[in-house]
Amino acid sequence: MAALLLAMVCTEIARCWMTHDSLPEPPGLWQFVAHALLIHSLLGVDSLSAGVWYVAIDVQLYALLLGLLWLARRLGETAPLMVVAVVLASLFYFNLDSDWDNWAPYFFGAYGLGALAYWLSRADAGRSSTAWLAGMALLTGLSLAMDWRSRIALALGVALALAWAHRSGWLFTWPRSRALGYLGRISYAVFLMNFPVALVVNAGFTRYASPDPWVQTLGVLVAWLACNLAGAAFHHGVEQRLARLGRARRPAEPAQAMALAVEEAASQRSRR
Repeated sequence: MAALLLAMVCTEIARCWMTHDSLPEPPGLWQFVAHALLIHSLLGVDSLSAGVWYVAIDVQLYALLLGLLWLARRLGETAPLMVVAVVLASLFYFNLDSDWDNWAPYFFGAYGLGALAYWLSRADAGRSSTAWLAGMALLTGLSLAMDWRSRIALALGVALALAWAHRSGWLFTWPRSRALGYLGRISYAVFLMNFPVALVVNAGFTRYASPDPWVQTLGVLVAWLACNLAGAAFHHGVEQRLARLGRARRPAEPAQAMALAVEEAASQRSRR
C-alpha cells in the first residue's frame, strides 16, 4: 500500500513534466482497491506501477505452493512429488498458452524448479538427489525442445546453480561483503520503488536536460542511484518499521513467555 501511494505521487510529478505512454491514468477508487487486493491483473484493470504485477503473481505462486504442501500433508503424499506434478503441468501445458499469463500455473514451472532445487540439495536428501536433479533438468530440457522459452532455460540454470551452491556450502559463505549484504537486504524495496522513481528522473531529464547522448547517459546513472537511495529509504522507513510493529503485536511463544516471566521475576527480586 505504501509503495502504491508513492507510485501514484511519482506518476503525478512525472505527468507535470512529460506526456508518455508509460504514464498510467489517474486511478479511480475501484482501481486502487483492485491493486490493494492484488487482483487487478485478473480483472484486467490497468496497472498503476510496473512492480505491482510481479508482486501479485508472487503472492499467487506462494499461495499455490502453500496449498500443495497442505494437500500433500492431508493426502499423506510427499510434497516434492506434488510440486513435480504441477511443475510438469506448467512446463508442458500452462506455460505454452499466453492466455494463462495472469495466473500462477503459467509461472509455476520456474517457481517450482527453485523449490525442487532446494529440497534436492539438502544434506538429508540422500545419494539419489543427484539423479533427481538430472531428471529435473532432463524433463525441463524436453519441454524446451518442444517449445523454446528463454525464461524457462534461465530458471533451470539458476535452479541448478543454487542447488550446487547449497550442497557445497558456497551459498552460505559468499559474499562476505557488507556492502553487497546491505544491497541484498534493500533489494525488494529497490524493486518496489524502481519504476516510479526512474519515471520521475526520466521525466525531469526529458523536460529540463539536453538530448545529448552523454547527458542522457548521466540521466541513466542518476536514475540508478536515485532508485537505490529510494529503496534504502523505503526499507528503513517502511519495511523495518512494519516488521518491528508486527513483532511487537505477535503473541509470544509459550517457552518465550515463560522465559520472559522468569526474567521479570528475577528482576523484581533484585530490586527488592
